[in-house]
Amino acid sequence: MNALRILSLLASFLVLLAPPIMLTDAGTGNWSIEAVAASLLAVVAVSATFIYIGVNGERMIRKRPQRKIGGVLLLIPIVTGLVLMVMLHEFAQMVASGMVLGFGLLLFLSFVYPGIEAPSRPMRQREQQDPNLNLLPPHQQG
Repeated sequence: MNALRILSLLASFLVLLAPPIMLTDAGTGNWSIEAVAASLLAVVAVSATFIYIGVNGERMIRKRPQRKIGGVLLLIPIVTGLVLMVMLHEFAQMVASGMVLGFGLLLFLSFVYPGIEAPSRPMRQREQQDPNLNLLPPHQQG
């Protein structure tokens, strides 16, 4: 688990570095300012998700609220990877988005899905008094 947390932190920095490197070859072409802003927002959201998983990975397994937050946050790289794989046509960009998708699914299956609830002891059954076991006569019970 610690190796996945370290890989998640490394992936968060690679997600920030990879798009500028890949866009130097392909360029943004005739992208509108809204498309550029949306892509930058997606890159930052994916990176923040991987940082959250890297920092809170072990606690996510044990605590339900953090696991829910992690599950919702991991939807960002999964959906982003799926959308980019459908929209992009260059092989290198498709491979990069596939890696984001695969890593997001791996983190989801490792940290969110196998949630372990806090172990609790089973409660003891309440002892019921059997009326046939009264050893004292009825006037002395009380």
